Amino acid sequence: MDGLASVREKEKSLYATDRLVDDYLGNLEEYLTSTNGTAVLRDQPWNQDRAALQSHIDSGRLRVIRSIRELPRIVDEVMAKEHAALAPPRP
Repeated sequence: MDGLASVREKEKSLYATDRLVDDYLGNLEEYLTSTNGTAVLRDQPWNQDRAALQSHIDSGRLRVIRSIRELPRIVDEVMAKEHAALAPPRP
């Protein structure tokens, strides 16, 4: 990870990030629709209706966490998957 941007306004996709962590479904839907990035949803009582995002969950572009303590593990997993996809095939 190269940096962290903490923002409260505008579309999150305008910040050209590789990942988004948020608890608001609207921000996540806009980000995942407008970018090729991955996202993490912090599970909260107000974001349980995830039907509009289910395809992103199924594809692995959106991960759901219950605790922010899970975030380092999720970021490591996503980065390892991306690195493996970029690695040249073994002979």
